[in-house]
Amino acid sequence: MEIEEELRRVLLNLIGIGLLRIRMLGWNGQAEHCAMEADHLHNLPDIAIHLKIEMVSYYYNTERPCFIKRALNTEEFESDWTRLGEILAEMQSKSAS
Repeated sequence: MEIEEELRRVLLNLIGIGLLRIRMLGWNGQAEHCAMEADHLHNLPDIAIHLKIEMVSYYYNTERPCFIKRALNTEEFESDWTRLGEILAEMQSKSAS
């Protein structure tokens, strides 16, 4: 699979998981947690459109860790985050070449 396509797939998976979490939290009356989840997700569509290494890196290295500190049970995201880290490393090595 081409790296760009796989990156988009991972980002879409993260969005999908986040939306399901927002729905669950909303039904449970946890508006503050819904807002945290939405704040985590709001830049991912732009990243999926532009696929700029700087945007991916900022999400992975800055936004993701901030979300992990504040959010409830982020295990659902772990496999996609792991793959995103691998993709980011691959992108960085290609751009350094």
